[in-house]
Amino acid sequence: MTGATVDWRLTDPGRQLDANLVRLNPEHHIGEHVEPDLDVLLVAVEGDGVVHLDSGDQRLVPGAVVWLPRGSRRSVRAGANGLAYLTSHQRRPGMRITAPPPGTR
Repeated sequence: MTGATVDWRLTDPGRQLDANLVRLNPEHHIGEHVEPDLDVLLVAVEGDGVVHLDSGDQRLVPGAVVWLPRGSRRSVRAGANGLAYLTSHQRRPGMRITAPPPGTR
């Protein structure tokens, strides 16, 4: 993430939801990426910008809500005033290290 900070996030270990308040400096961006497993809800709360999606660009102004379906390619760019937005999605399970299945060594 270029010129971005996470100002707030849910941290309760028993939660079923993840949420982050992301702030982008003016004219900065989060590069193109794909979230393969989770749908994400994005809510613009301050400033302006654009989220680029496979289906087309969505303008972000305070109050704009965008659904980012799992598997979709996306990037976010802040406008001249910067951008703050909240993302929310199902909590991703933590990584677990397990023994390999029998016969795979």
